[in-house]
Amino acid sequence: ETLYRLSKKYKVSVKDLEEMNPEIIANLPIGYEVVIKKGDVELAKHQNEIVSGPKDIEELSPENMSKAEFLIAVASQHIGTRYRGGGTTSAGFDCSGLMFSTFKHIDMTLPRSSSSMAVGAGYKIDRSQAQKGDLIFFTTNGRGSINHVGMITEINGDEIKFIHSSVQAGVIISSTEEPYYKKRFIQINRVLENNR
Repeated sequence: ETLYRLSKKYKVSVKDLEEMNPEIIANLPIGYEVVIKKGDVELAKHQNEIVSGPKDIEELSPENMSKAEFLIAVASQHIGTRYRGGGTTSAGFDCSGLMFSTFKHIDMTLPRSSSSMAVGAGYKIDRSQAQKGDLIFFTTNGRGSINHVGMITEINGDEIKFIHSSVQAGVIISSTEEPYYKKRFIQINRVLENNR
């Protein structure tokens, strides 16, 4: 089970699930109990033994947002988290680790490195077709090969904003208009279908 699945099933936002279960982790173990509704404590066990389901919860759920918006919200919860080589948790992320763990929330397993994502996740699209939720790739190693990835969060004309984990600043939102990224842009991949 994942928080995304639970949020769809019970029509509760992932943010609310995380607030009600502060000790929660990305991959929930079998038998882990999750508080689904505020107020009288209603629990759902991960063996799908539902004690009692929530009633009349009219909050934002993944059904009401696109997958892209959902993924952006999930990744944005980590803004400020430090960079950590090989990291895939809130203790620290590298660039591909942030994408890997973010997409896990919609049960999508991406390749583990930015270079393998570039060739093995979705398909390459023209920059003019870019949408929220697409992966954006850069070369930051001076050799011209892809070694950095982020996810597009916003498009304003020619400017593309993306969330990523940078070595210097950790998880941040940057822009393709910043000279550093403008010079190092390589490609964009579409990994979500029907992401509007």
